[in-house]
Amino acid sequence: MKIHEFIWSEDRIEHIAGHAVTPEEVEEVCFGRAFVQRAKSEGENPVYYVLGQTEAGRYLFCVIIRFPGGVGYPVTARSMTDKERRRYQKWQRK
Repeated sequence: MKIHEFIWSEDRIEHIAGHAVTPEEVEEVCFGRAFVQRAKSEGENPVYYVLGQTEAGRYLFCVIIRFPGGVGYPVTARSMTDKERRRYQKWQRK
């Protein structure tokens, strides 16, 4: 997933705030070393699940739509579940 910038709409900022996540944390995860998996989706733009860790050490699960030109649209972001965290840590050890 190659993204160089995000489109942040007010409703997405408010949505992730409901999960106690900031746009800065999402960008740290997505632009850092993250486990990225393409989701099954029917739209013309691919959807990705991104699992990563913030600089402060928080583990986040993010859902991102990638648009042409390397632009990403964050759908949601939240703390990882225990299962997601184990999967991410297993990937890190490889």
